[in-house]
Amino acid sequence: MTNSFPKQEGQSLSYWLQGVRNNPLLDHRTTDELPEEADVVIIGSGATGAITALELLSSSNPPKSVVMLEARELSSGATGRNAGHCKPNQLDVVIDEEVATKTANIFERYRAAGGNVDHVEHITDRTEAIKRSRINHAVSVFSWDAASLYPWKLVAHIITTCLSKGLNLQTWTPVNSVRLSGVSGKWVVATERGSIATPAVVHATNAYASALLPEFKNAIKPTPHMCNKVIPPRSWSGTKALENSYGVLCPGGTFYSINPRANSDGIILFGGSNPGQHALLKYLEKHPDERTNDGLTNFEPVTKAVDDFIQNEFSDWGSASAPGEGCDYAWSGIIGKSADGVPYVGPIPGKPGQWICAGHDGHGMVRIFTTAPGLVKLIQGGTWADTGLPECFELTPERLERLSKLDFNAPIA
Repeated sequence: MTNSFPKQEGQSLSYWLQGVRNNPLLDHRTTDELPEEADVVIIGSGATGAITALELLSSSNPPKSVVMLEARELSSGATGRNAGHCKPNQLDVVIDEEVATKTANIFERYRAAGGNVDHVEHITDRTEAIKRSRINHAVSVFSWDAASLYPWKLVAHIITTCLSKGLNLQTWTPVNSVRLSGVSGKWVVATERGSIATPAVVHATNAYASALLPEFKNAIKPTPHMCNKVIPPRSWSGTKALENSYGVLCPGGTFYSINPRANSDGIILFGGSNPGQHALLKYLEKHPDERTNDGLTNFEPVTKAVDDFIQNEFSDWGSASAPGEGCDYAWSGIIGKSADGVPYVGPIPGKPGQWICAGHDGHGMVRIFTTAPGLVKLIQGGTWADTGLPECFELTPERLERLSKLDFNAPIA
């Protein structure tokens, strides 16, 4: 059986985590000892946990005490390991005719359904697409204002605000179990440092949800993905540096997310599910215990796919890199793959007082800014209609039961 708890030793350091080694929030503990009770306990300190805490503490009727428990360093899960994008979906640069046709159809169907696309420029002239994107084999381009960011620092700013509002943050405090007290009727959140009794538990654990909620074993599948740090050569530096972030859509459902640190050091970060990810998934079939191993680094097929893409698509990049240029380092992060592709938001069936916002399927940085506030509305007594979220995001007993019967471990062709 796969161990769904976060890896405690030997996890890789992402580009983001490497850059904040002197930040005291990494191992912050608000109090030396855990409180015995709390109004709300949030498990997880990534974007979901941080925004949930902020919404609770900023509400008109905030809980008197909120404790956040983090198994490792602050925001050292998927939020601190992604490629740094913050935008909906990936309709950017298309390098295949068939994929270009499909994405154009999706775009027009969205427009016909009433979606606002006034801010999106769809470029179908190939010459202009190549010029605009600097991608050699671009067939079409969707261009719009989006965002790339330093995700760890964003969470750190949110957590700092929460601490000023009374949050008790406890890092390096993994939760071992959540059980119901037969005496008080509260949930007892047990850790090696002690237990906290609370009427409300929020599971902001994404890929690791089934460690404490075994009913999610087939609903959320931990899946490692790789990100690559690439240092551009002289031909792609200075005035020739890459300025825009991309999602590059390729045949077979693969894609590259490309994030140049344009306002920082100019390093280019590659993420996504590139063709080398297939080899990683095959590896995981043979080594299922590696599903929660974010200590994986420099997985050769993924790094080779990044290097091949650069050589084929970036003009004048050059194959002979000077010392210090090119593919520098690759780290791993664990995506919470949802069995039906969308997150689970709401109360845990059969466990009143326990709540979840998880299973973001690799799109958490976009979804969490609406799903976490939506969850807080439910916690505070609101209805699903009050959340403003799509109905398919709602965690219902029927949905969980249906998905728990799926074979999430079918072999990969």
